[in-house]
Amino acid sequence: MEKKDFSFTQAELDDAKQIAYKKIGGKYSVQGFRPGKAPKRLIEQNYGDIFMEEAIQELYLNAFEKYLKDEVKRNLLDYPRLTYAMQEDGVQVTVHYELEPEVKLGAYKGLEIEKKTLSVGDKDVEKYLKKIAESRAKQKAADGGHKIAEGNIAVIDFKGKIDGEYFEGGSADNYEIIIGSHTFIDNFEEQLLGLKAGDKKEVDVHFPKDYHMKDYAGKPASFEVEVKSIFIKDLPKIDDEFAKEVSPFDNLHDYKDDIKKKLTEDAKKEEERDAEDRLYEEIMDNAEVEIPDKMIDAELNYMLKDYISASSDTEFINGLKKRYEDVAKRNVKLRLVMNAIKQAENLKNSEIVAFVMDNNKIVDKKKKEGK
Repeated sequence: MEKKDFSFTQAELDDAKQIAYKKIGGKYSVQGFRPGKAPKRLIEQNYGDIFMEEAIQELYLNAFEKYLKDEVKRNLLDYPRLTYAMQEDGVQVTVHYELEPEVKLGAYKGLEIEKKTLSVGDKDVEKYLKKIAESRAKQKAADGGHKIAEGNIAVIDFKGKIDGEYFEGGSADNYEIIIGSHTFIDNFEEQLLGLKAGDKKEVDVHFPKDYHMKDYAGKPASFEVEVKSIFIKDLPKIDDEFAKEVSPFDNLHDYKDDIKKKLTEDAKKEEERDAEDRLYEEIMDNAEVEIPDKMIDAELNYMLKDYISASSDTEFINGLKKRYEDVAKRNVKLRLVMNAIKQAENLKNSEIVAFVMDNNKIVDKKKKEGK
């Protein structure tokens, strides 16, 4: 915690009180006057020196902001705390404040980042087509001898036990589960592979240690499972008719060419994004800064605000915070380093990204090698 003293004359204090009176004087009523019309002197006679706090805020604000901009050149870490003492010729205001950590910049100009080449081939096109086909697939009931496989929908009844006792929320009838979706805990779904309609099996799993229901976290459980029915995907045939149905093209050949063109464009954008990310990573790696825990925690609270507002489970929230701690730390460090570059180069906020990109190189490996 640091502090800075500011001295103001009595005349400056009186002017600030007059401004405060205009701001908040209307909140106070004095008999014989309409609201907001009572003179400042009568309000003070009735309520005391009520304009002092507002006047102190008025006085310190501009002076402190100028001090931060001209001399400190770093952002505040938290809201400042004010104290003041009356003097013979005015008032002394002391601002207690905490600054964001100082960044020791390393190299942030003249860096060279090589783009990673992402190639697009026929396999990528086929993979894309398969996804489109799967999105349009219909489900059909499997025959009686069909064994559960990856991607099938299994309709099951299950009843779960912990420590030999059935537990709340651990059972359901006619529950549809997509095998391979990993919506169930542990390897529950994998243990259903190979079963047929009518089969029964006891499935053993472990609840994860960070499970959101702390009474179950880390505990082993067993489920009595019965397979009621199985549904499989009925994929459409990928041919010219399919192409007409899902695209503006009349044949599969032209549709594939268009897919490859778009995938190639996406790959080029991804190459640029990846190179830019690695550039920022290098700039951050070259910088030194000690990040306070409170900044990381504040970033985590911002990142996870929707989860925090929706859940009162402290263990669940703490588990999420632990999982995303490195991401939060990176976000904070990037912000601090970019702000340090802004100060070092006397830039506006809107100029920082352009400055970084203009003063470093992203190199295409093929062009560099003259290919």
